[in-house]
Amino acid sequence: MRIARRSPGIGRDRVSRTSPPARSRFTFAPPLRPGSPCRPSRHPSHSAFCILHSQFNRGFTLLELMVSIGVFVLLAVVLVGLLQAALGTWDAGTSRKDVYERAQTVFTLLTRDLQALYAVDVEGPDDVVYPLFGDTDAEGRSRIRFVVVKGAVGGAAARLFDPTNRRGGTGTGGGGVSISNPEAWEPELVEVAYALDPDPLQAVLWRADRPWDRRGNNSFFDDARFNARAFFPSARGEHIDKGLLHWEIQYWTRNTGSWTGPRPRKGVTARVAGPEVRWDATRQYDPLFAFHKPVARDVCLDPVYPEMIRIGIVLEPQVGERTSSFLVAPVDVSATEIPVASTRGFAPGPAFARVGKEWVFYQSTTPGSIRGSRGARGTKPQPHSAGEPVRTGLTFTTVVYIPMSREGKY
Repeated sequence: MRIARRSPGIGRDRVSRTSPPARSRFTFAPPLRPGSPCRPSRHPSHSAFCILHSQFNRGFTLLELMVSIGVFVLLAVVLVGLLQAALGTWDAGTSRKDVYERAQTVFTLLTRDLQALYAVDVEGPDDVVYPLFGDTDAEGRSRIRFVVVKGAVGGAAARLFDPTNRRGGTGTGGGGVSISNPEAWEPELVEVAYALDPDPLQAVLWRADRPWDRRGNNSFFDDARFNARAFFPSARGEHIDKGLLHWEIQYWTRNTGSWTGPRPRKGVTARVAGPEVRWDATRQYDPLFAFHKPVARDVCLDPVYPEMIRIGIVLEPQVGERTSSFLVAPVDVSATEIPVASTRGFAPGPAFARVGKEWVFYQSTTPGSIRGSRGARGTKPQPHSAGEPVRTGLTFTTVVYIPMSREGKY
């Protein structure tokens, strides 16, 4: 039996010619038309396109939307808080800058005038005593009146003038100047007065000046005229500040040991007392003055002038963050808790607040009230109605040294 042998190449060729061709594992798929659904395919580019197409068309889930909105709201709240804090800091800085500049203006004017005080050393009953009066008005608020050299700056002309320089021989000064005619030898003098507005609700500090009149005609030292309501808002007066809620003037005497001690008493000689709150350089007219000592007309006067004058002022901000509010309910005389619309901008206690005409020393604050003692700074407790203003401010203090201070000889 013969066995036919086939060539390996021929058999393989036949098998390859007669068997169906093997299909490629990956086939090209035509591009999809817009909006056509993705069909299953083994083509890699087609599969990637379908994945992206399905991701872009499926939208956001409710959970994703809620998370996105929550993150946005959180960022908005944080940004608004930061903006409010920045604006609050800006307002506080603007407010503080305003009151500091105004305090500097007030103190500069007062220092310039007080250091230009004029006086002479009295040796005889005919010598002139140039007044320095410090007292209070009808509302118990400080005021001051004095005589200065016109045009003097920073105490350059303020001194205790020695009368021997103008005396010479019999009745005439050096160069034949008559002693009995002060106009012939004294410099040009000006009366100056500082006081708060007669209306206690108006926080205005007034300054006025006029030529010195030793005869008292229309003088600032005429109490009847000085107390007139229409005196300062006149041609002679000018407002120094329109937001000065309170000021206090104190005088350092030979008996003063500290600015916070008790008021001096007559006969006290050691430096153990506090400052004097009234002053009368002539010692003749104010019986409440600690050194009050009237003398007969034919006796030489013995004037006194303080060593230092301390001035404290309370200024209410006019720009930026305000420190004022109002009552939201009536308040009787005995109430210690005062309801206000808001305490934003109020200094934390202890501090002072002015309710109407009355000052209150409060110890603590809440968003809608202040608590403390009534009738501070020389005022008296009084009832208040709803809507009355409640005002606070920053306190500033300065001390002015008087270059022509003089202690009494007796």
